[in-house]
Amino acid sequence: RTEGSIGFILATSFTLSEVHSFLISGGLSPSDFDAFICNSGSDLYHSSLNSEDNPFVVDLYYHSHIEYRWGGEGLRKTLIRWAGSITDKKGENEEQIVTEDEKISTNYCYAFKVRNAGTVPPVKEIRKLMRIQALRCHVIYCQNGNKINVIPVLASRSQALRYLYLRWGVDLSKMVVFVGESGDTDYE
Repeated sequence: RTEGSIGFILATSFTLSEVHSFLISGGLSPSDFDAFICNSGSDLYHSSLNSEDNPFVVDLYYHSHIEYRWGGEGLRKTLIRWAGSITDKKGENEEQIVTEDEKISTNYCYAFKVRNAGTVPPVKEIRKLMRIQALRCHVIYCQNGNKINVIPVLASRSQALRYLYLRWGVDLSKMVVFVGESGDTDYE
């Protein structure tokens, strides 16, 4: 962008494919935005003017920045065991409340669907359970508590904005950030 122009960055808990569908349905072009912070800050993409097929370019340097002490597959297996232990006991039937959402999970964001948000333990409790097992991560309730995103401890939407500030040299005093009140708001 040229000096003095206004740039737009979309930060959300949604995946890139969900963001792309939202943009298309709203009649917007991905090139209207400079960057996309997806999956609660675990993925960062830049818009590409050159490609019709894939209008997004992943920022691999950002991934190398956030992957420090990321538990990877070991963390994922621990989270699946934890999710299996959260059940709603109704009479004789036990219904699983938290289930892995493999369709939208990525290498740096393990996503889980929540059936009943009122019965899921608080974020601090889950984080404590993971730290006891030497697994450091951010646990985030998003989309009105209907989804849990587990991301690297160095990742978040605010950390992604800080990364862009350092990488692009944006003057923070000239930056305006709009945040949601509900829907895709992350409860940290």
